[in-house]
Amino acid sequence: MSPVPVDPVAIRVGLERQLALLTPVVEHLQTTATDANPLVSDEWRGPAAEAAAAFLVDLRTGLRAAAEEADDVVRTLRFNIATLS
Repeated sequence: MSPVPVDPVAIRVGLERQLALLTPVVEHLQTTATDANPLVSDEWRGPAAEAAAAFLVDLRTGLRAAAEEADDVVRTLRFNIATLS
């Protein structure tokens, strides 16, 4: 079997497309993780308020983790694109 030819231009285009798609995702996740509290009313009291506050902590933690993971992929894509240059 003969090896499959590698087209560096096509690889670069694919990496740049992935980068273009992921960059706004990272920005959105980072922004959403730090946004004001949209889910809990100041009028809430007792267990409902406590449960909602705990949920928001978990949600923001998950969003920050997702943003960090996506940002790692973005950095890897940028490195791979630079390596092809």
